[in-house]
Amino acid sequence: MELREQPHSKESESVVIGSCLLSGDGSVYDEVSQLITASDFYVAANKIAFEAIGRIVAKGDEVSELSLLEHVRKEGSEESVGGVTGIMAMASSVETPMQAKYAAIQVLEKSKLRKIVRITRMAAEEAYGQAEDADVIIGALDRELVSTADSGSSDFNMKEGLAEAAIMLTEYNAEFVVPHGIPSYDFSITDGGMKAGQMHTIGARPGCGKTTLALNIAGRTLRDGFGVGIFSLEMSSCELLKKMICMKSGLDFGRFKDKLHSRADQQKFEESLEMMSKWNLQIDDRTTLTPTSLASKARAWKRKHDIKIIIVDYLQLMSGSNKKENREQQVSEISRTFKCLAKDLKVPIIVLAQLNRECEKENRQPRLTDLRESGSIEQDSDMVTFLYTKKEDLDAAGHTNSLRWVRPKQRNGPCNSSGIFKFNGKLGRIGD
Repeated sequence: MELREQPHSKESESVVIGSCLLSGDGSVYDEVSQLITASDFYVAANKIAFEAIGRIVAKGDEVSELSLLEHVRKEGSEESVGGVTGIMAMASSVETPMQAKYAAIQVLEKSKLRKIVRITRMAAEEAYGQAEDADVIIGALDRELVSTADSGSSDFNMKEGLAEAAIMLTEYNAEFVVPHGIPSYDFSITDGGMKAGQMHTIGARPGCGKTTLALNIAGRTLRDGFGVGIFSLEMSSCELLKKMICMKSGLDFGRFKDKLHSRADQQKFEESLEMMSKWNLQIDDRTTLTPTSLASKARAWKRKHDIKIIIVDYLQLMSGSNKKENREQQVSEISRTFKCLAKDLKVPIIVLAQLNRECEKENRQPRLTDLRESGSIEQDSDMVTFLYTKKEDLDAAGHTNSLRWVRPKQRNGPCNSSGIFKFNGKLGRIGD
């Protein structure tokens, strides 16, 4: 690749260092260090000088040309900053520290540009080398670029933080809390629903309604005008949409296949399709998803479509990024990815998970130990809800019109709440 001079601004770097020396009391350093670090400087002498000034301020000493000179002498880096001549030149590069913050912003901007050059070059080299899958390279590139964009953040603002917390405590806000849409269930949750950044695991044995419950939550969220992203490793997008059409229209599609529908049913069907066509729904039904590729797609959905909730169906069907790791390590990586992703994107993530057979064999309520393959799912989840039935709930054909639920974990509220959902398997509806 062609080597060119990296983006930088010597003038801005000089203004930052000169302003720090001119202030004397360390106040300028305290201000600009909220935006930049020594690694953001391009000129090596400025990098060393800024680090040294930081240590002088930390000791509570006066910042001056003399104190800086003494400090770099003790560290053996006097020649690296140009000695007395170099330090005097730094100090004389500015007459007033008023432009220090603006100069620091310019230093940060050039640093970000250099990072972009480095990150994209590394990605290009990895792509040429073909040692990693494309999704792995794209995911790493995406994470690095997002990290670069987020650099330069300022200190935590206590007043703003308290104001936000007060709003979340006293006001209902759909951006912060996404209800499940089942009143009795939401009422049993301290926050009244799923909060941004939370991971909610819904576990059940196969055929016990976990996908149906997730689609009901998705449908109610979409009906309220918010975006939903679904990663489906078990069903195709067409199968999911067929279920959602039944749920929305209230029609049993078995009747359509048998040509038993009426004119009124046909009208309901067409009206449902019209309403659903306006939904902000994104579906990825690839069966080859890894934590890295899922996270990359989720970030893209958030940027392009402003999705408010993510659903993953289901965790144990996903492979880890490193095929050489054992299954427990892979599941731990997957689970941790979901939790970090929820926090980064500020959306709740519903993760469906399969339970082992013990609860079914013993005809009992599921426990956290029934989560298959890894205890990290329990650890990372903010809420865990299990759906189940008992033998006495089933009719002669093995069907039921109700589902039991229990919530053995709620990070910010009481645990072991329980109840019963009404369940209509033909229409795919779950509710009170």
